[in-house]
Amino acid sequence: MPRQPNPTSGLPPSTKRLHQFMNETGKSRSKFASELGLSLSGLNTIFFRGSKVSETLARATEQAFGVNHRWILHGEEPKIVGSNALNPSDIWRLNMSSPFQYPSYLTMWELPKTLVTTAFQRKLMEMEMRLVFKRLTDHQVAEEVRSWYGQISNTLLMDLQDLITELPVNEDEAQRFSGKALIEFPKDQRKQWLTGYYYLMDLVIAGQEDRISNEAEKLSLEIDLQWIDQHREKFHGSWFGLCSRVEQAIAGAPDERLSLKTDKE
Repeated sequence: MPRQPNPTSGLPPSTKRLHQFMNETGKSRSKFASELGLSLSGLNTIFFRGSKVSETLARATEQAFGVNHRWILHGEEPKIVGSNALNPSDIWRLNMSSPFQYPSYLTMWELPKTLVTTAFQRKLMEMEMRLVFKRLTDHQVAEEVRSWYGQISNTLLMDLQDLITELPVNEDEAQRFSGKALIEFPKDQRKQWLTGYYYLMDLVIAGQEDRISNEAEKLSLEIDLQWIDQHREKFHGSWFGLCSRVEQAIAGAPDERLSLKTDKE
């Protein structure tokens, strides 16, 4: 009688450990998925596609069953740590904002766009304060900084609208899948959403090696990397050009700084 194939053969180590732990719980796969807040098809996809376990899924498993998320991801002991590693508010935030468990325009694009906008606005505020202390508030580059601050959210929105045009989706078909797990959405919708999702996150990474979109290949997720590269290069060209002009203005300004002391002091 021929030997039955190993069901975990060829899976990444993290996925093998998740499979091992699932068997140890004695729960059916559908029960295990339900307690994690996943659909059965969403959980099955991880094994069928041979994807690595994401940190979000590992942490959710830790919270639900008390298994160390670092054991799942990296094999680090101890294996069991209890189920109180994350506060309920942390779990709520991870679950409700997960684009893979609850894919939608909000979780895929709107939330990341808001976070990226805020990250760049913080940097712009730092630039403006440096210009203020060098008495350069009337300098042309100061006006550029203020313009960037007000326009960056709209700039990102226009990029996403361009993506919608270049990677169109059958809207009627997409509507039928509303509320489903990401893997259950049509392929063109997944690709469009994921391309925009990774584009937004890649914008805050200057280098190539650490860019977040590198995980897409590891997770077997289809994205339009060429579109991301083209638009990221254009965005970074404008951004780093602004940064350079700010530094030049500050370096060329007289060594006269705004005093925060009052005359009485």
